[in-house]
Amino acid sequence: MRLNESIFKANDIRAIADRDLTAAAAERIGLAIGAYFLSRGETRAIVCRDVRESSPRIAKSVRASLAKAGVSVLDIGAYATPVCYFAGRHLGVSASVMITASHNPAQYNGMKITSRDTTIFGDEIQRIKAFALSEESLIAPAPGTVERYEHIERDYVQYIAERVKPKRPLRVAIDAGNGAAGHTAKRLYEAIGCEVVPLFLEPDPSFPNHVFAVFSYSGCVNVAAGYVSLPLLVRMRKSSQILA
Repeated sequence: MRLNESIFKANDIRAIADRDLTAAAAERIGLAIGAYFLSRGETRAIVCRDVRESSPRIAKSVRASLAKAGVSVLDIGAYATPVCYFAGRHLGVSASVMITASHNPAQYNGMKITSRDTTIFGDEIQRIKAFALSEESLIAPAPGTVERYEHIERDYVQYIAERVKPKRPLRVAIDAGNGAAGHTAKRLYEAIGCEVVPLFLEPDPSFPNHVFAVFSYSGCVNVAAGYVSLPLLVRMRKSSQILA
C-alpha cells in the first residue's frame, strides 16, 4: 500500500486519521514499529490510546500488527499519555505506542513511541518510516501475543498518592476538556486528600467544550475558580497533559 510520507514528523507520527491512518495504513505502520522494536532487542510493547473517535480502530490495528511482527503486546486501555509512560516503567516494558494526536483537533490522530524507556524522535522516527516504506513483509514466523492489563489507573494513583502529600487541604478545579485524563485526575487528586470541583471530565471524542484554543481553557477554568474560590487550577489538553 502507499503511505503518505509526510505523516512521519520530527517527534511522532501524526495525520488526519480518516485520510492517512486507515486500517491498512495503521497496520503497516504497526508492522514497521514492531520491526523497529525488534531491531533494538525489544520483544514486548505497551499500547495505550486516547479517546478520539478514531483511536479504538487505530489501536486495534496497531495491536494486531505488532503481534504479527513478533512483538507481544500489553494493552492498558484509554488513558493520558503520562499514564502510558508510567506503565512502561511500572510493568518493566521498555517499548510503547501511544495512540494520540496531542493538542490537535479531533480529526487528527497519531502515535507517540517509546523505546528503551525513552521517547524517540528525529532519526529514530525516520528508521520506522524506512521500515514502513520497505518492500519487506515484516511479518514474523512466530507472532507475539496480545494481553490486557486492567489495573494501571489503580497503580498510577497509588504510586503518586504514596509520594505526594499536600501540606494543607485544597479545593481543586480540574478541567479535563473531555479528554482521556478526567477519571484518572479526579481519582488521583481525591486520593491525595483534595476536594475536586470537576469540569468536563467525561470523555467525549468531539471535544465539545474547548476545541483547541488555549484561551478557552483559561476562560472556563478561571470562571469556575472565581465562582468557588479555588486556590489551584488544573487545565489539560486533549492529550491530557497539564497546561497550568
